[in-house]
Amino acid sequence: MRGTAVFACLVPALLLTSCGGETLTPGFPSEVTLSARLPQEPFLDFSLAVLTKKEVARGSVRFSVRVSEGGRSYTVHEEVVRARDGRGFQHRTVNLAAWRGREVTLTLAAEPAHPEAAGAWVDDVDIAWGEPRIENRPPEAPPRHPNIVLVLVDTLRRDYLGFHGFEGEISPNLDWLAKESVVFENAFSQAPWTKPSVASLFTAFTPDRHGLDNHEGLLGPRENEALATGVLPAEAVTLAEALKAVGYRTAALVANPWLDARYGFDQGFDSYEIVETLPSMLERARGLVGEGPFFLYLHFMDVHGPYDAPEEDFEAMAKSASLDVRSRPGDRVELPAYLRGIPWFGDEEFESRGFDEVISFRLTRSHTVRARYAGNVRDFDRRIAPYLNEIRNSALNDSTMVVLTSDHGEELLEHGGFDHGFNLYDHQIRVPLLIRAPGARDSGRRVHQAANLVDVMPTLLALANAEVPKRVDGRNLFAADVTFEPSFSAATKHREGVRAVRTERYKLILDGKTGTASLFDLETDPAEFHDIAAADEATTKELLGLVSRHIDEASRSRLRPERAAIPDEIRKRLEALGYLTQTKQ
Repeated sequence: MRGTAVFACLVPALLLTSCGGETLTPGFPSEVTLSARLPQEPFLDFSLAVLTKKEVARGSVRFSVRVSEGGRSYTVHEEVVRARDGRGFQHRTVNLAAWRGREVTLTLAAEPAHPEAAGAWVDDVDIAWGEPRIENRPPEAPPRHPNIVLVLVDTLRRDYLGFHGFEGEISPNLDWLAKESVVFENAFSQAPWTKPSVASLFTAFTPDRHGLDNHEGLLGPRENEALATGVLPAEAVTLAEALKAVGYRTAALVANPWLDARYGFDQGFDSYEIVETLPSMLERARGLVGEGPFFLYLHFMDVHGPYDAPEEDFEAMAKSASLDVRSRPGDRVELPAYLRGIPWFGDEEFESRGFDEVISFRLTRSHTVRARYAGNVRDFDRRIAPYLNEIRNSALNDSTMVVLTSDHGEELLEHGGFDHGFNLYDHQIRVPLLIRAPGARDSGRRVHQAANLVDVMPTLLALANAEVPKRVDGRNLFAADVTFEPSFSAATKHREGVRAVRTERYKLILDGKTGTASLFDLETDPAEFHDIAAADEATTKELLGLVSRHIDEASRSRLRPERAAIPDEIRKRLEALGYLTQTKQ
């Protein structure tokens, strides 16, 4: 035990016990409710046991601990113990820093893990909670070079997270992480698809500078030319390279084929692997943790289409009021081919059409699409939880920074389309961003000022006491003088020259090829449906000037372009994810 432990007695609301050395044996199944005001560095310490009255061949007990505060409940510990394996107490610890200094209710619950199959074995089992108590554990001083785990969830929309207002149990574990973190309310990606967006994250350069700003006009192989794409130029200094220069071990585990090492994204990494599934990625991640400092980049694809989460997640999300968002009236769209395999719950009309047929959906069908996408978010949230718990409940808690973000969002029929990469509305470029400091210091703070993915690199380097490369486009988000600066985005997949600038109130989208500009007042029109460019010529002119200056400044220091071939095995994976097709929206 680190530091001096101060114990707080838990006062049960439903079952009274004395403090010190007591074991709660409330029967099975059961719930025990305990009330406590938490200290500043709270850890819940307890043991659990299954006590059998005679030999039990079958049956499993689900133990869970929930924290309730402010009308919201969070499951902070859950495990299943087979009845025949449960003899003797097993010690557990849960970090409750998200609720430091607050009055909370703790619920200790035990029930059959599979109620539908519960039989006579239930009568032969008792359960026990050994010495549940709150410890105040002062954290160790953070290291000069903290470990960094950067979690990027591909295609994760900001507004499909509970801590950003989505209604329903879509992301309780990420919500818990948010309570331990600094949350940036207005974070933006510099591109609406993976490759240019992650290039901006790694280099702190906007797409107009790093050059990975489109498919080079590519919708398929050019005549008499091999299929090829841009490479992150070697002259760029990446986040991994800057951290490596001050002694970090660096590793990346990525599931998106656009980030294959042959496209330059492995610059600065000691270890760089393409790992396609979440279980395999987390298993590899655990093996990469050792002596610090280390930088670990994890890029998950579990929210990206096709939306194939378990049916239980779809059903849990289908009734959320947050799915009933406004869509522009009258739009009809074609569903991208790679999304036609979605299991359309109860949609007989869809099933009768066949997958090879071009399918047009009216707006009334959009609810199902959104629920399927929300199911993917919920499924990912549940499966990432054990890894997050391992960090917060181990020695890594005091030495490791956790960053969560996304490369872009997803359109779910708001402007007549599905998928991403085709426009620069907020549903594609507004992303989550949170930073959990070692020991969950500075937790619960919400930052209003604009944050961009290009800001992640200089921010993390400053927190790691590493040198920030000169002339980057990003800034340290924790600097004292940070204000709401304009945010620039570009690099749509199939339309070159489309750019956007977003200020605190307005968004301007410019089509550089046609010269057409659209202006939206985000205070009165957050869905970006009403173009007011003609009605507000002064603001339009001002923002066009910002875009023009940004392009001029970037062009003077644009990196030299490089290209590499796309081999057949990567091409097939990209096509399965909806890339390299002729479909436009």
